[in-house]
Amino acid sequence: MRILKSLGVIVATMMLALGIGAGLAPSAYAVKAGPNDASYSAENLIDRSEAPRTGTASQGATNDRLPPQAESLQCRDAYLSGPTFAITCSGNRFYVWADCSNGYRYTVGPFNGTYRVTITCPAGSRALQGGAYGS
Repeated sequence: MRILKSLGVIVATMMLALGIGAGLAPSAYAVKAGPNDASYSAENLIDRSEAPRTGTASQGATNDRLPPQAESLQCRDAYLSGPTFAITCSGNRFYVWADCSNGYRYTVGPFNGTYRVTITCPAGSRALQGGAYGS
């Protein structure tokens, strides 16, 4: 009986250790941004308790057609300098994009609410233009 209890404690401890180890594994093997990746950050301007979002922007061709911007999507304070494009938009399910001098368009979203979104083009390229679409 004592052996079974001890064995149970050992197995439970091992399962807990494996569970914690599995939880850490994804960060240990996280994919690093490559030289052709654009990064983004997005800050919720209404709900300041929400942590800023960061990540890698989706890559597409600059000649891809964009859907029209809906009248309900309100954007302002666009900023374009060097590798950076930033814009503040309010709407439901909207996306922000930037065309970079490396020939790619980078898109992030969807966002719901009011966000200040910044897209930074990959190293060695600069932001040419940008905007938002959605509703």
